[in-house]
Amino acid sequence: MIKVLLVDDELEIRKGLHLKVNWQQLGFEIAAEAIHGADAIEKLEEQPFDIVITDMNMPIMDGVALLSHIQQHYPSIKSIVLTGYDDFEYTKAAIRHRAIEYLLKPVMPDELEQVILQLKDIIMKERHERISSLESSRRQQRWYMEIRENFALHMLKGDLSPIILNKAPLIAMEEWDSDKIQVVTFGLKASHDLLMTDEAGTSDESNKQQGGNAVHAVAGKPHSGEHSAEQFQLPFELIARELVEHYSEQALICKDSNYPNLVSLVCRDGQVQRQHMIETMLQEVKQHLGFELVLGISKQVCGFSQWYHAYMDALLQWSLSNSELHQANVLHGQISKLDDEVLLRLLQKDEPNSVLQYIRKILTDAIARSNTDFVRQMFEVLITLERLLQEHKTIVAPTDAIWLNPERVLKLTTVDKALSYIQRYLQEREGSKKQESSEDIFHEVLQYIDQNYVYDISLPSLAEKFNYNTSYFSELFKAKVGKTFVQYLSDVRMKQACHLLETTDLGLSDIAELTGFSNASYFSSRFKKCFQIAPSEYRLQNSNNSSI
Repeated sequence: MIKVLLVDDELEIRKGLHLKVNWQQLGFEIAAEAIHGADAIEKLEEQPFDIVITDMNMPIMDGVALLSHIQQHYPSIKSIVLTGYDDFEYTKAAIRHRAIEYLLKPVMPDELEQVILQLKDIIMKERHERISSLESSRRQQRWYMEIRENFALHMLKGDLSPIILNKAPLIAMEEWDSDKIQVVTFGLKASHDLLMTDEAGTSDESNKQQGGNAVHAVAGKPHSGEHSAEQFQLPFELIARELVEHYSEQALICKDSNYPNLVSLVCRDGQVQRQHMIETMLQEVKQHLGFELVLGISKQVCGFSQWYHAYMDALLQWSLSNSELHQANVLHGQISKLDDEVLLRLLQKDEPNSVLQYIRKILTDAIARSNTDFVRQMFEVLITLERLLQEHKTIVAPTDAIWLNPERVLKLTTVDKALSYIQRYLQEREGSKKQESSEDIFHEVLQYIDQNYVYDISLPSLAEKFNYNTSYFSELFKAKVGKTFVQYLSDVRMKQACHLLETTDLGLSDIAELTGFSNASYFSSRFKKCFQIAPSEYRLQNSNNSSI
């Protein structure tokens, strides 16, 4: 309904306007009446109106003053002026204050109907444009946040390559590099009555304990008849995202596919606000899902180069929080100097003995310092091993995450026991790798491209990431996908460019940056070559189609 305010000091005129047309049938509601301008202003403050129909010659406050007030404070309201043949000065004032229409007294029904229907078309069009603008703004905001979250995830994983870091200014992430941050990792805790199955297939009574459930909610598989934490993963993530929206400049949410049942927040410095965010999250999940949360909070760090260490710290804290054998001081102190690059090179050489020798030295040095350092170092080695193997395509199922069962790991009280455990793990992963098909690998390849097209991906860098010779990878890509790497990447980028042109009002320079093109000129030429139409024309065409 379109709301109308009638303003006239003569009751007969107001009653007559009520009767001249069927307002409700035409889609209007006379929501209020006023006897002069000051009375009308009070009514305008009480509720929203779309149209004001006003006389000009009234006591206390005339129509001229009222129109001036409407123009200044309610510019979206449409005004219709009622005037007589002798009110030429009032008519000029109405023109000056941008009244939409004028009706001569006595008002004829057909003229009134024609005028209000014309205004109805204008108002409905403006409403549609406002809704479209809001939807476009929301879509643009979601897109912007997804890009920032993707960037933050790269930082958490230690990917500091220039092609990633160069995007920071575009998405307003430069300030985060100089801000102190903490990483908070959350995971749902399973029901206390949930029994889990250990690796031998027998139920572990210790899992009835609070800590065992906290860990195995992710690591194990629940028996039938109970709701598992995994079933509530999506609503859990939605609650987390809704919460972060209220702290958009103070927190970023990250979802690491390596740990599908965990959600991590990167929080800027601000202890009170961060604590409030955590408490709210705990309350919301408990209230709406009936689950408690297990969380790990990292030490405070500064600089993108330190985000990875904070992430590892949060994962370590999470893996031990609420454990049956929880030791509060296990993770105190700084993250150690375990060299990821050395460990990765040894893994890539496929020399298990060299890997074990390197880890033996790390753990021997740690246990010489203290048992506490040994436990902490062991968890870090396990997390790092898992991450490196996953990122370099030795597939590890999430349920096999070796660090998610603290009780089991904490029973490895000597270096030899720890190395024996790690050796078995590496042997199992090697068997998994041999069984993996090229179709599985290319699913991962395409997923990586779809998630990282905004960056400067090249065939050699992709081949290296997935451990292929560049020439062989190029031929295999075309055989598996049906098009060359360059064609596929271009198609993905163009699809996203079309989406941005259709759903946002971003300029071509921004769209080029957000879809992986070096500049707007190159983007425009590639777009025109692909679709035989310029980006601006494409946007105009789709805008016209959506308005039909």
